[in-house]
Amino acid sequence: NISLKSKMFPGIAIDYPLTEAVADGWAVPYTQQFIESPTINFHKLDRIAGDFSDEQLDLHLNNESSLTKLVGPLLDLVGDRQTLIFNPTVDMAVNVADFINARVRCTCPCGATQWVPQLLLGDGADCRSCGEQLPVGSVDRSGEHARAVWGKFSPDKRKVIYEDHQAGRYQFLVVCGLCREGYNDCSISCVAVFRPVTRKASSLAEQLKGRGCRPLKGLVDGLDTAEERLEAIANSSKPDCLIVDLVGITGLADCATTASIYAEGLDDEIVERAEAKLVGHGGDVAQALEKAAKEIEAER
Repeated sequence: NISLKSKMFPGIAIDYPLTEAVADGWAVPYTQQFIESPTINFHKLDRIAGDFSDEQLDLHLNNESSLTKLVGPLLDLVGDRQTLIFNPTVDMAVNVADFINARVRCTCPCGATQWVPQLLLGDGADCRSCGEQLPVGSVDRSGEHARAVWGKFSPDKRKVIYEDHQAGRYQFLVVCGLCREGYNDCSISCVAVFRPVTRKASSLAEQLKGRGCRPLKGLVDGLDTAEERLEAIANSSKPDCLIVDLVGITGLADCATTASIYAEGLDDEIVERAEAKLVGHGGDVAQALEKAAKEIEAER
């Protein structure tokens, strides 16, 4: 029973590699983008139980300059995707949500779309494409865009915040210490990891990014073949899930990436080359791994 298999998926996912789930049409493929944080050197961060220290991450990332360089590019990348943002500390989660809510999305008469600080609109907010000042009437999205939530919230309050996000009442769900596993929202099509993890803790990275891999609710139920499910996913409003990771001033260093989730059974050399391709240009993770494997084989 296909519907039953779909409901069983959360329980068996740990033994069901993502590559197989994507190929079978039970999960959407990942695309990868990176944002560079010019203030962080992953090589020098303290480790706790093999993973990066949350306090150290907060020290480097949770300031106005860093948030501008992290959240600004994220807003440009996501488009209309329902987005989940993981953060190392509560304070950073609050600041990320406040940063987003202080902005409005505008469409310039030239056709370019961008997010700008609301206070600058009509008085200093210029279009990055044509250079002309953005008029007040260019706003196509205003109001509350983001909400922050963490462990102190009561279950009832969390439920309201989650349900509002699932209903599309706001775009960015910003969390600290929550939604790592067991949070199932098929509408999420972008996961931003502002709480990077080490390769040693790669299972955590897989849990975080796995929040976005589900096809839209009911989309593949009742479809008997992988081909039917793959076609349904490709033609849906969620053909993939965008993963946004961070790159430090010395590159990826010891960070777990989306490529490592796909890379079960692959040589480290293939994964590293695929990661290098993705850092430069982003793109489809499976395709990057396939291209890297072919290049290495040809060189050998």
